[in-house]
Amino acid sequence: MVQVIQDETYPQPISMSFSWWQIALTGVGIGALYVILTFLIERFVIEGLYCGSSFDAASCSNAIGISGNIATILVGTIGLGIMVSLRVVRPIIVAIVAAVSLWGLSVWTSGLGWGEIVAVSAVLYGLSYVLIAWVCRYNETIPVVIVALLVAVMARIVVGL
Repeated sequence: MVQVIQDETYPQPISMSFSWWQIALTGVGIGALYVILTFLIERFVIEGLYCGSSFDAASCSNAIGISGNIATILVGTIGLGIMVSLRVVRPIIVAIVAAVSLWGLSVWTSGLGWGEIVAVSAVLYGLSYVLIAWVCRYNETIPVVIVALLVAVMARIVVGL
């Protein structure tokens, strides 16, 4: 008869497969890339394609918001690829929650100077990537998803205030 032996001498409730500075640098780099992509999409796609015609005035008035939302999706995808290569735990959750939390960042920073926009975007992306990656380090999936959803909901509530 086969006897099953369960050895729980060394439980590992937390996964530590990456360093925090790599996640922070990834977030800062993604934040700077976000500003560049927002500018390029606004200048060459939104204004270039839609603002030339007079019947699309609504798109032109909200060009920064639309281009920022497109850039959020693009940098989220790029950040996901970088985090997969860094072997971050649950990188899809980190990328999605960061994108949801920072949705509309271009509208928030639209009145600032270029240096301030880059600094704010880099800091916010860096902090959000580190915070969400810290939440995702636990081995249990359901509590991680619940806490990540709570972080996203709280971030959207704070932004709405």
